[in-house]
Amino acid sequence: MGGDARSCSVLLAGVDDLRVPAVASALAKFKKIPFQDAAVLARHAWGLVGQDLSEPEALELKAGLEKAGVRARIVPSGALRPLIPARTISHLELNAEALRFAAEDKTVEALPFSRITVLAAVGLKIDTSHKVKVQQGPSPAEKAVNMGVMMMTGLPLGIGKGKKEAVKNEVSSELFFYLDLLVRGPEAHYRVDAQHLDYAFLRDEKTFNVAGNFRVLSGKIAERSPAALKNKGLRAILGGGNLTTLGYDSMEDFERELHWLAQLGDS
Repeated sequence: MGGDARSCSVLLAGVDDLRVPAVASALAKFKKIPFQDAAVLARHAWGLVGQDLSEPEALELKAGLEKAGVRARIVPSGALRPLIPARTISHLELNAEALRFAAEDKTVEALPFSRITVLAAVGLKIDTSHKVKVQQGPSPAEKAVNMGVMMMTGLPLGIGKGKKEAVKNEVSSELFFYLDLLVRGPEAHYRVDAQHLDYAFLRDEKTFNVAGNFRVLSGKIAERSPAALKNKGLRAILGGGNLTTLGYDSMEDFERELHWLAQLGDS
């Protein structure tokens, strides 16, 4: 029914309702699928539990979620506002009332903390691969053949003798952190790229690594934005959680959560 103006979507009603086991239980019964399959769907739903449903389907799913202990609401699918593309910001300065920054176009802006409706943090593990040349000796199979021939004849066969140059694919992982701000009056979406930020404004609180500085920055903006909705990642950070286990597999996960929170922030 995608695109049908009469279709409905089912959203979790608040950030405290983002409980994967309960959502998975409701989805398993609604879709009549194994709980394990429903858990995968629930983990990547991020509050947008059902989209483009008929009204009876939406009512059934909502009732199932509430029976599982999570609040939900139904909205027309056409009423879901799209997520505004993010503008990357840099050169931050903080004071008690506003965040001053330079955006991609280098213009300096002041953003009062009272305008922030959603504050969201994410840590993503990105794998990169590159090819390296390595020197390799005889393979285990070649060594076994050599050993067998020598045991039978007393003479080494010489298979695989010497080192060979081979190309090996090496994979390395790195954590990347981002802090997104959805604001109103007028509406906008800003993204702090923690990897490319001058943290001099933190002064004595500046640490020696990106993760530490990101935690300090997130805490400072959150403290100054008490009315803003905080996403799962930010709440984990504020609670002293491990930055390597925030629960996001991709930027698509993060932006789906943002899309959901944007609907709640408008209400």
